Amino acid sequence: MSTQAIATSTSIFFPVVIVIDRHWSIITRWYSILIASSITTFAVIYSLNLLMEVSIGTKPPNFQINSLSVSDLNVSDTKLAAIWNASFRIYNPNHGMELFLHRIDGIVFYKEEEALSISSIDGFNLGSREKKLVSMQFATTGYEGDQPIVEYPVLREIAKDQEHGTVRFSVRLDLLGYYKSKFFRCRSRAVVVKSYCSDLKVGVGNGHGYIQNVPRICPLVIFDN
Repeated sequence: MSTQAIATSTSIFFPVVIVIDRHWSIITRWYSILIASSITTFAVIYSLNLLMEVSIGTKPPNFQINSLSVSDLNVSDTKLAAIWNASFRIYNPNHGMELFLHRIDGIVFYKEEEALSISSIDGFNLGSREKKLVSMQFATTGYEGDQPIVEYPVLREIAKDQEHGTVRFSVRLDLLGYYKSKFFRCRSRAVVVKSYCSDLKVGVGNGHGYIQNVPRICPLVIFDN
């Protein structure tokens, strides 16, 4: 009787195992197909995006001003002396294009048109979708030969604004560089970018102050070929 019980148990058990194993195999196969399809779709979309960037055009870099401060601001009837410190974030949004910058030239303006100080820093490279923080210092004593000459009417306006506690500045960045593909052998594409960070209201007291309404994106004017 025990032998018959064992035989019955065996005849019932194995079909159940076979059915479960068959279902698991089907599920595993569908999961593999789904994962492979997802990877293939992603690869195709990524490749098409790279081809579009190379053949049609690249996305412009993104500029954001993070801070602007002024110190030792001294205005007289004949000259302006001050130190400005600014920080920016520069971002290359392209997937397969590297951005090579030769140099960055910057200008601080009173309002939007009157140049007060100029400065420059060495260039650098930005890989695909890479961000970089950049700091620049602008300084003038009013006597340097390589700094802009500020005329008396402008000096008078700045002095009045300083008395009221707020002076409005702007910063322009000029960049010369080129794009180059990471994956395709094609000619590089030169680009000239001018970034305007305008209407930067700096609260000034005792010759010192900083901007409060940051960070903000700076509009671009782009010349490329």
